[in-house]
Amino acid sequence: MLRATPNIFPQNRARDETGAQTPTQLFAEPGHRCSIRTMESVILARGDADGFDIALRRRGTDVYELIVNGAFAMDSVDHASEDALADLLPDGSTLVGGLGLGFTANRLLARGNRVDVVELSRDLIDWARSGLIPWLDLDAARLTVHHGDITATLAAPPAALGRSTWDGIALDVDNGPTFLIHDRNAKLYTASGIEAAWLRLNPGGRLAVWCEADSPKLEATLASLPAVDVGTQRVSVARQGREFAYPIYWVDKPS
Repeated sequence: MLRATPNIFPQNRARDETGAQTPTQLFAEPGHRCSIRTMESVILARGDADGFDIALRRRGTDVYELIVNGAFAMDSVDHASEDALADLLPDGSTLVGGLGLGFTANRLLARGNRVDVVELSRDLIDWARSGLIPWLDLDAARLTVHHGDITATLAAPPAALGRSTWDGIALDVDNGPTFLIHDRNAKLYTASGIEAAWLRLNPGGRLAVWCEADSPKLEATLASLPAVDVGTQRVSVARQGREFAYPIYWVDKPS
């Protein structure tokens, strides 16, 4: 159930240099697909249908933000890295782990791909379907959005998906393995989680994984797969006068 809320949030939780969680660091740290709030913001919707707090907020007239458990998840200021994630996938059938603000799905649809999205938050799906995210049309042809956990979906795709393998799989879940808002998502980036995604690729398919920072462990896991090619693309994004390079790891399955 959605509920109207005042323009306040619980204390934000980030990690300091020791790895301990701190309450306010992320608001001043621009690396996590967000920017410091410099315009008045309005809460468009807020919910906790899946056991965690999620909110959609608009700053000014055209900047949209997702906040999860009080922490920024992403905003709409610059979606070049989300677009690049889509561009790394081949034409054909694609599975996207994580809806976010819909930029990766939209980019794939514009190319003519068939797109399945698995999103953990029922609230976010409902908001998108109701038009609260103005550029995202969940009724678009060739797009199906499923409510579920991408880790469980990869392990055993439900019949509702209508398929069990894809030509391309994009994972953009919880900022990658180096900055998790949900501890439950850590399993996705383990060797077993990545292998499950690998097994869902059609021959000649590609798996691509978005990260907010370099992850040597994930890179090694991908390199251990029986792939024909592996690589990393870094996408530069300017935030608050600084440049950040978000890595996207990818791996190709033999034909």
